[in-house]
Amino acid sequence: NTKYKIAISAILAVFAASLPTVCVILLAKKQGSEAEMSHVMSYAYNVLSRSDRLADQIQYATSRLEKQGGADPCSVENIRLMRQIDLASSYIGVIGFLSSNRLACSSLGIDGGRLDLGDVDIVTPGGSHVWTNVRLPFAPNVSFILVERNGYAAAVHDEMPIDTTTSERDVTLASFNPQSQQVYAFRGYLNDEWMSRLNLEKEVVFIDQGFVVAAVRSEKYSMGAIAALPISHLEDRVRGFALFMLPIGLFAGLALVFTGFYLARQQLSLPVVLRSALRRDEFFLEYQPVVDLRSGVVVGAEVLLRWQRRGGQTVGPDAFLPDAEETAIIQRITER
Repeated sequence: NTKYKIAISAILAVFAASLPTVCVILLAKKQGSEAEMSHVMSYAYNVLSRSDRLADQIQYATSRLEKQGGADPCSVENIRLMRQIDLASSYIGVIGFLSSNRLACSSLGIDGGRLDLGDVDIVTPGGSHVWTNVRLPFAPNVSFILVERNGYAAAVHDEMPIDTTTSERDVTLASFNPQSQQVYAFRGYLNDEWMSRLNLEKEVVFIDQGFVVAAVRSEKYSMGAIAALPISHLEDRVRGFALFMLPIGLFAGLALVFTGFYLARQQLSLPVVLRSALRRDEFFLEYQPVVDLRSGVVVGAEVLLRWQRRGGQTVGPDAFLPDAEETAIIQRITER
Protein backbone atom coordinates (compact mmCIF):
# COMPACT_ATOMS: atom_id res chain seq x y z
CA ASN A 1 0.00 0.00 0.00
CA THR A 2 2.82 2.39 0.90
CA LYS A 3 4.77 1.48 -2.24
CA TYR A 4 1.63 2.13 -4.28
CA LYS A 5 1.22 5.57 -2.74
CA ILE A 6 4.89 6.37 -3.29
CA ALA A 7 4.58 5.38 -6.98
CA ILE A 8 1.46 7.48 -7.40
CA SER A 9 3.16 10.42 -5.69
CA ALA A 10 6.17 10.10 -7.99
CA ILE A 11 3.97 10.07 -11.09
CA LEU A 12 2.03 13.07 -9.85
CA ALA A 13 5.31 14.85 -9.10
CA VAL A 14 6.59 14.31 -12.64
CA PHE A 15 3.24 15.49 -14.03
CA ALA A 16 3.24 18.55 -11.77
CA ALA A 17 6.79 19.44 -12.78
CA SER A 18 6.18 19.08 -16.51
CA LEU A 19 2.72 20.67 -16.71
CA PRO A 20 3.82 24.31 -16.23
CA THR A 21 6.64 23.85 -18.76
CA VAL A 22 4.25 22.41 -21.33
CA CYS A 23 1.81 25.24 -20.65
CA VAL A 24 4.60 27.78 -21.07
CA ILE A 25 5.59 26.30 -24.42
CA LEU A 26 1.98 26.30 -25.64
CA LEU A 27 1.47 29.84 -24.35
CA ALA A 28 4.68 31.01 -26.02
CA LYS A 29 3.53 29.49 -29.30
CA LYS A 30 0.13 31.16 -28.98
CA GLN A 31 1.52 34.57 -28.04
CA GLY A 32 4.26 34.35 -30.66
CA SER A 33 1.72 33.50 -33.36
CA GLU A 34 -0.60 36.29 -32.31
CA ALA A 35 2.25 38.81 -32.16
CA GLU A 36 3.59 37.82 -35.58
CA MET A 37 0.14 37.88 -37.18
CA SER A 38 -0.52 41.29 -35.65
CA HIS A 39 2.87 42.44 -36.96
CA VAL A 40 2.11 41.26 -40.50
CA MET A 41 -1.39 42.74 -40.31
CA SER A 42 0.07 46.14 -39.41
CA TYR A 43 2.19 46.02 -42.60
CA ALA A 44 -0.89 45.20 -44.68
CA TYR A 45 -2.86 48.09 -43.20
CA ASN A 46 0.09 50.41 -43.77
CA VAL A 47 0.09 49.53 -47.47
CA LEU A 48 -3.70 49.91 -47.61
CA SER A 49 -3.50 53.32 -45.93
CA ARG A 50 -0.97 54.52 -48.52
CA SER A 51 -3.11 53.12 -51.33
CA ASP A 52 -6.20 54.88 -49.99
CA ARG A 53 -4.39 58.21 -49.66
CA LEU A 54 -3.01 57.82 -53.16
CA ALA A 55 -6.51 57.13 -54.51
CA ASP A 56 -7.84 60.14 -52.57
CA GLN A 57 -5.30 62.43 -54.22
CA ILE A 58 -5.95 61.04 -57.70
CA GLN A 59 -9.71 61.34 -57.28
CA TYR A 60 -9.38 64.90 -55.97
CA ALA A 61 -7.05 65.89 -58.82
CA THR A 62 -9.13 64.44 -61.67
CA SER A 63 -12.38 65.75 -60.16
CA ARG A 64 -11.01 69.31 -59.97
CA LEU A 65 -9.71 69.15 -63.53
CA GLU A 66 -12.99 67.74 -64.84
CA LYS A 67 -14.88 70.53 -63.08
CA GLN A 68 -12.64 73.29 -64.47
CA GLY A 69 -11.66 71.66 -67.76
CA GLY A 70 -14.11 73.37 -70.09
CA ALA A 71 -13.78 73.03 -73.84
CA ASP A 72 -9.99 73.02 -73.79
CA PRO A 73 -8.46 70.56 -71.27
CA CYS A 74 -5.02 71.97 -72.12
CA SER A 75 -5.84 75.63 -71.53
CA VAL A 76 -3.41 77.83 -69.65
CA GLU A 77 -5.70 77.80 -66.62
CA ASN A 78 -5.90 73.98 -66.63
CA ILE A 79 -2.14 73.56 -66.91
CA ARG A 80 -1.69 76.02 -64.04
CA LEU A 81 -4.14 73.97 -61.97
CA MET A 82 -2.30 70.76 -62.89
CA ARG A 83 0.93 72.25 -61.55
CA GLN A 84 -0.77 73.39 -58.36
CA ILE A 85 -2.22 69.95 -57.82
CA ASP A 86 1.10 68.30 -58.60
CA LEU A 87 3.00 70.49 -56.14
CA ALA A 88 0.40 69.97 -53.40
CA SER A 89 0.31 66.20 -53.84
CA SER A 90 2.63 63.92 -51.88
CA TYR A 91 2.05 60.93 -54.17
CA ILE A 92 1.28 62.13 -57.71
CA GLY A 93 4.35 62.42 -59.92
CA VAL A 94 2.67 64.07 -62.90
CA ILE A 95 -0.92 64.80 -63.90
CA GLY A 96 -2.23 65.68 -67.33
CA PHE A 97 -4.72 65.10 -70.13
CA LEU A 98 -4.44 61.90 -72.13
CA SER A 99 -5.39 61.98 -75.83
CA SER A 100 -4.64 59.48 -78.60
CA ASN A 101 -2.15 57.58 -76.51
CA ARG A 102 -0.12 60.66 -75.58
CA LEU A 103 -0.02 63.29 -72.86
CA ALA A 104 -1.48 66.21 -74.78
CA CYS A 105 -0.58 68.40 -71.80
CA SER A 106 0.48 67.87 -68.21
CA SER A 107 1.80 69.56 -65.12
CA LEU A 108 5.14 69.51 -66.95
CA GLY A 109 3.81 71.51 -69.92
CA ILE A 110 2.38 71.03 -73.42
CA ASP A 111 2.82 67.74 -75.29
CA GLY A 112 4.21 65.12 -72.97
CA GLY A 113 5.15 62.91 -75.91
CA ARG A 114 3.88 59.61 -77.23
CA LEU A 115 3.06 56.86 -74.77
CA ASP A 116 3.05 53.14 -75.40
CA LEU A 117 0.20 52.33 -73.04
CA GLY A 118 -1.06 49.15 -74.64
CA ASP A 119 -4.20 47.48 -73.30
CA VAL A 120 -5.73 48.66 -70.06
CA ASP A 121 -4.64 46.46 -67.15
CA ILE A 122 -7.48 47.21 -64.73
CA VAL A 123 -10.89 48.89 -65.06
CA THR A 124 -12.26 49.90 -61.65
CA PRO A 125 -15.99 49.80 -60.78
CA GLY A 126 -15.87 53.62 -60.82
CA GLY A 127 -14.84 53.65 -64.48
CA SER A 128 -11.16 54.52 -64.05
CA HIS A 129 -8.58 52.89 -66.33
CA VAL A 130 -5.32 51.71 -64.79
CA TRP A 131 -2.03 50.83 -66.46
CA THR A 132 0.44 49.26 -64.04
CA ASN A 133 3.72 49.47 -65.97
CA VAL A 134 4.01 52.74 -67.90
CA ARG A 135 7.22 54.40 -69.08
CA LEU A 136 6.89 58.15 -69.45
CA PRO A 137 9.00 59.95 -72.08
CA PHE A 138 10.70 62.19 -69.54
CA ALA A 139 11.61 59.22 -67.25
CA PRO A 140 12.10 56.16 -69.49
CA ASN A 141 13.88 54.13 -66.78
CA VAL A 142 11.15 54.51 -64.17
CA SER A 143 7.96 52.46 -64.06
CA PHE A 144 4.73 54.31 -63.26
CA ILE A 145 1.14 53.42 -62.46
CA LEU A 146 -1.14 55.54 -64.66
CA VAL A 147 -4.76 56.13 -63.63
CA GLU A 148 -7.10 57.78 -66.17
CA ARG A 149 -10.67 58.96 -65.83
CA ASN A 150 -12.53 60.95 -68.50
CA GLY A 151 -9.25 61.78 -70.22
CA TYR A 152 -7.44 63.14 -67.16
CA ALA A 153 -4.60 60.95 -65.97
CA ALA A 154 -2.33 60.87 -62.93
CA ALA A 155 0.94 58.98 -62.79
CA VAL A 156 2.59 57.71 -59.61
CA HIS A 157 5.79 55.77 -59.11
CA ASP A 158 4.91 52.05 -59.12
CA GLU A 159 6.56 51.54 -55.70
CA MET A 160 4.60 54.36 -54.07
CA PRO A 161 1.72 52.17 -52.70
CA ILE A 162 4.18 49.72 -51.13
CA ASP A 163 6.88 52.21 -50.11
CA THR A 164 6.51 51.54 -46.40
CA THR A 165 9.22 51.04 -43.81
CA THR A 166 9.72 47.45 -42.61
CA SER A 167 12.08 45.99 -40.05
CA GLU A 168 12.58 42.85 -42.19
CA ARG A 169 14.21 42.69 -45.60
CA ASP A 170 12.28 39.67 -46.87
CA VAL A 171 8.74 40.99 -46.32
CA THR A 172 6.20 40.76 -49.16
CA LEU A 173 4.02 43.81 -49.79
CA ALA A 174 1.33 44.15 -52.45
CA SER A 175 -1.51 46.42 -53.52
CA PHE A 176 -4.20 44.78 -55.64
CA ASN A 177 -7.78 44.92 -56.92
CA PRO A 178 -9.94 42.52 -54.83
CA GLN A 179 -12.58 42.16 -57.57
CA SER A 180 -10.31 41.26 -60.49
CA GLN A 181 -7.41 40.05 -58.30
CA GLN A 182 -5.04 42.05 -60.47
CA VAL A 183 -1.95 43.52 -58.86
CA TYR A 184 -1.23 47.25 -58.84
CA ALA A 185 2.22 46.94 -57.30
CA PHE A 186 4.19 44.41 -55.25
CA ARG A 187 7.59 43.40 -53.99
CA GLY A 188 8.84 40.07 -52.68
CA TYR A 189 7.25 36.67 -53.23
CA LEU A 190 3.53 36.88 -54.02
CA ASN A 191 1.23 33.89 -54.41
CA ASP A 192 -1.83 34.77 -56.53
CA GLU A 193 -4.01 32.50 -54.37
CA TRP A 194 -3.47 34.79 -51.38
CA MET A 195 -5.68 37.45 -52.95
CA SER A 196 -8.60 35.02 -53.29
CA ARG A 197 -8.39 34.17 -49.58
CA LEU A 198 -9.73 37.64 -48.77
CA ASN A 199 -13.01 36.83 -50.52
CA LEU A 200 -15.65 39.21 -49.06
CA GLU A 201 -13.95 39.61 -45.69
CA LYS A 202 -12.51 42.90 -44.46
CA GLU A 203 -9.32 41.19 -43.30
CA VAL A 204 -7.82 37.72 -43.04
CA VAL A 205 -4.59 36.34 -41.63
CA PHE A 206 -3.30 32.83 -42.25
CA ILE A 207 -0.23 30.63 -42.69
CA ASP A 208 0.43 29.26 -46.18
CA GLN A 209 3.44 27.67 -47.88
CA GLY A 210 5.90 28.77 -45.23
CA PHE A 211 4.56 32.34 -44.94
CA VAL A 212 2.47 34.24 -42.41
CA VAL A 213 0.08 36.23 -44.63
CA ALA A 214 -2.34 39.10 -43.95
CA ALA A 215 -4.79 40.51 -46.50
CA VAL A 216 -7.06 43.54 -45.97
CA ARG A 217 -9.71 45.36 -48.02
CA SER A 218 -10.35 49.09 -48.44
CA GLU A 219 -13.72 50.43 -47.35
CA LYS A 220 -13.51 53.31 -49.88
CA TYR A 221 -11.96 51.96 -53.08
CA SER A 222 -11.48 48.80 -55.10
CA MET A 223 -8.20 48.17 -53.36
CA GLY A 224 -6.70 45.54 -51.14
CA ALA A 225 -3.31 45.03 -49.58
CA ILE A 226 -1.22 41.98 -48.71
CA ALA A 227 1.75 41.55 -46.42
CA ALA A 228 3.64 38.30 -45.83
CA LEU A 229 6.66 37.18 -43.86
CA PRO A 230 8.52 33.85 -43.93
CA ILE A 231 7.42 31.58 -41.11
CA SER A 232 11.00 31.58 -39.80
CA HIS A 233 10.22 35.00 -38.29
CA LEU A 234 7.29 33.41 -36.42
CA GLU A 235 9.54 30.63 -35.15
CA ASP A 236 12.08 33.20 -33.93
CA ARG A 237 9.35 35.12 -32.13
CA VAL A 238 7.99 31.93 -30.48
CA ARG A 239 11.52 30.99 -29.43
CA GLY A 240 12.00 34.41 -27.89
CA PHE A 241 8.76 34.14 -25.91
CA ALA A 242 9.68 30.61 -24.79
CA LEU A 243 13.16 31.60 -23.58
CA PHE A 244 11.63 34.48 -21.64
CA MET A 245 8.86 32.43 -20.06
CA LEU A 246 10.57 29.06 -19.55
CA PRO A 247 12.24 29.97 -16.23
CA ILE A 248 8.81 30.96 -14.92
CA GLY A 249 7.42 27.57 -15.95
CA LEU A 250 10.32 25.70 -14.34
CA PHE A 251 9.92 27.67 -11.12
CA ALA A 252 6.17 27.01 -11.12
CA GLY A 253 6.80 23.29 -11.72
CA LEU A 254 9.24 23.03 -8.82
CA ALA A 255 6.82 24.92 -6.60
CA LEU A 256 4.05 22.48 -7.50
CA VAL A 257 6.30 19.48 -6.82
CA PHE A 258 7.30 20.89 -3.43
CA THR A 259 3.68 21.63 -2.57
CA GLY A 260 2.60 18.19 -3.74
CA PHE A 261 5.22 16.39 -1.66
CA TYR A 262 4.39 18.54 1.34
CA LEU A 263 0.68 17.78 1.05
CA ALA A 264 1.39 14.09 0.42
CA ARG A 265 3.58 13.95 3.50
CA GLN A 266 0.87 15.64 5.48
CA GLN A 267 -1.72 13.23 4.14
CA LEU A 268 0.48 10.23 4.89
CA SER A 269 1.28 11.35 8.45
CA LEU A 270 -0.20 9.03 11.09
CA PRO A 271 -2.59 11.54 12.74
CA VAL A 272 -4.14 12.31 9.36
CA VAL A 273 -4.39 8.60 8.56
CA LEU A 274 -6.03 7.96 11.96
CA ARG A 275 -8.64 10.65 11.29
CA SER A 276 -9.42 9.04 7.96
CA ALA A 277 -9.68 5.64 9.64
CA LEU A 278 -12.19 7.05 12.10
CA ARG A 279 -14.29 8.50 9.27
CA ARG A 280 -14.23 5.14 7.49
CA ASP A 281 -15.08 3.28 10.71
CA GLU A 282 -12.01 1.06 10.47
CA PHE A 283 -11.64 0.66 14.28
CA PHE A 284 -13.41 -2.13 16.14
CA LEU A 285 -13.32 -3.66 19.61
CA GLU A 286 -12.35 -7.08 20.89
CA TYR A 287 -13.05 -8.32 24.45
CA GLN A 288 -10.48 -10.31 26.38
CA PRO A 289 -12.26 -12.24 29.19
CA VAL A 290 -11.05 -11.76 32.75
CA VAL A 291 -11.40 -15.05 34.70
CA ASP A 292 -11.22 -15.61 38.42
CA LEU A 293 -8.66 -18.43 38.60
CA ARG A 294 -9.93 -19.61 41.93
CA SER A 295 -13.50 -20.12 40.78
CA GLY A 296 -13.07 -20.21 37.01
CA VAL A 297 -15.83 -17.62 36.64
CA VAL A 298 -15.64 -14.82 34.07
CA VAL A 299 -15.75 -11.70 36.17
CA GLY A 300 -15.18 -9.09 33.42
CA ALA A 301 -13.51 -8.31 30.17
CA GLU A 302 -10.62 -6.19 28.94
CA VAL A 303 -11.72 -3.95 26.04
CA LEU A 304 -9.06 -4.00 23.28
CA LEU A 305 -8.97 -1.60 20.35
CA ARG A 306 -8.17 -3.02 16.92
CA TRP A 307 -7.63 -1.30 13.56
CA GLN A 308 -8.36 -3.11 10.33
CA ARG A 309 -7.33 -1.10 7.26
CA ARG A 310 -9.08 -1.18 3.89
CA GLY A 311 -6.77 -3.80 2.45
CA GLY A 312 -7.55 -6.18 5.33
CA GLN A 313 -4.34 -5.50 7.27
CA THR A 314 -4.85 -5.45 11.05
CA VAL A 315 -2.72 -2.94 12.95
CA GLY A 316 -1.95 -3.53 16.63
CA PRO A 317 -2.53 -0.74 19.15
CA ASP A 318 1.17 -0.46 19.99
CA ALA A 319 1.73 0.78 16.38
CA PHE A 320 -0.61 3.76 16.56
CA LEU A 321 -1.68 4.57 20.11
CA PRO A 322 1.59 6.30 21.12
CA ASP A 323 1.22 8.77 18.25
CA ALA A 324 -2.49 9.18 18.91
CA GLU A 325 -1.78 9.99 22.57
CA GLU A 326 0.47 12.88 21.50
CA THR A 327 -2.43 14.54 19.70
CA ALA A 328 -6.08 15.20 20.39
CA ILE A 329 -7.02 12.25 18.19
CA ILE A 330 -6.73 9.95 21.20
CA GLN A 331 -9.92 11.50 22.58
CA ARG A 332 -11.89 10.61 19.47
CA ILE A 333 -10.44 7.10 19.49
CA THR A 334 -11.43 6.74 23.17
CA GLU A 335 -14.96 7.86 22.35
CA ARG A 336 -15.09 5.28 19.58
